[in-house]
Amino acid sequence: MKYKWRKYRMLVKIGIGVIIVSLMIFFIFQFFSSERKARNVVEQFYQYEQSGDFAQSWDLFHSYMQDKFDKSTYVQDRAHVFLDHFGVPTFEVSMGDTKK
Repeated sequence: MKYKWRKYRMLVKIGIGVIIVSLMIFFIFQFFSSERKARNVVEQFYQYEQSGDFAQSWDLFHSYMQDKFDKSTYVQDRAHVFLDHFGVPTFEVSMGDTKK
């Protein structure tokens, strides 16, 4: 009887260990996932935009977008259009689920 209890106790410990390791792996993948990275870049971009730091937000553009917009032109036009023309000092951003 004592032998069976030791056997089951060892199985329970192994099972708990497997569950803990699995959860750790899951959370590590969630933390370093590409969706999370993309979401963080978008949030950082809009923080720069909201604070009027358009040079920093331009730096976060994909290289294709940087080819379309010269940095100095983007910085000048962005401030001019939103702050002067539209009179919009602040704005809000919301994101849905990330897919890519």
